[in-house]
Amino acid sequence: MAEPITGYCTGGPLDEQQVSVRTATFLAVDRAAGMSWVYQQTGDGFTVCTDHDDSLIYPQGAQTGERRFDEGRATAAGEASSLDIIAVGD
Repeated sequence: MAEPITGYCTGGPLDEQQVSVRTATFLAVDRAAGMSWVYQQTGDGFTVCTDHDDSLIYPQGAQTGERRFDEGRATAAGEASSLDIIAVGD
């Protein structure tokens, strides 16, 4: 098993928080608010992804990285172990 990747986050709900994940890309989810953010490894930390994807809904615009949470897609990615998922919010 690969060593965890540890770094500080920039942007989104995990801004300035340190996380340890298995993959260079992970999903932060606030289920209560129905929002999610994709973080990608950049250098020795992680930054919110602001790349646009036409299949997603961006309530505040794609430049914020805030996406409407799609439970089906998140569940499929989590079950496939291709994406770590971190819960945020209350």
